[in-house]
Amino acid sequence: TRRSSDLSLNALAGVALAGEEKGLSFILPEIQIKKSIRDKTRELIIVGSFTVYILFLSCAIFLGKIYNQQAYLRRLTQNYGRIERQMGDLMEQSKKIRFIKDYLSQRRLPMLAISQLQRMVPDNMLVNFMSISQDYAITLRGQAVDLADVFKFIANLEKSNYFYDIKTKNTRKKKVKNEEVTDFELAIKLREK
Repeated sequence: TRRSSDLSLNALAGVALAGEEKGLSFILPEIQIKKSIRDKTRELIIVGSFTVYILFLSCAIFLGKIYNQQAYLRRLTQNYGRIERQMGDLMEQSKKIRFIKDYLSQRRLPMLAISQLQRMVPDNMLVNFMSISQDYAITLRGQAVDLADVFKFIANLEKSNYFYDIKTKNTRKKKVKNEEVTDFELAIKLREK
């Protein structure tokens, strides 16, 4: 046995004050391992919960943005449908107006041609036949006192803004009631304005 004077007080204080590394542990290694595993599991649960929370928050923000965009798209679609219904009537009316304008334009050109030709035909000339085709080609047949009158008429037609590409198809002289007259046939094109 040792005597109490042989023991160093410093050594006992060192053992008592030292950290866990240097201290004596009376816990069995299996229990230490279980405790360590429990601590690590608790830390993993905390980190995992925090990660799931962050992911959930990110997904909630992302899904919120998608929901807002879909709601905005629904409102735009509803507004578009309402505007389309209102515009549908206007579009139908616009189509009808355009059709009428085109129809009147097609009807106006032949009337304009007849009016212009009526003003331009000299008094010493007679027009017996006039036809206007779909592509606004005019065929004009008639009689004139002299061939020079036909050429004057053609020159006047060429000066006009309404006619172009004037061609003489045929001219011939014949006697009518002891007078000599010139039969003529002209091909004229009408300008589409």
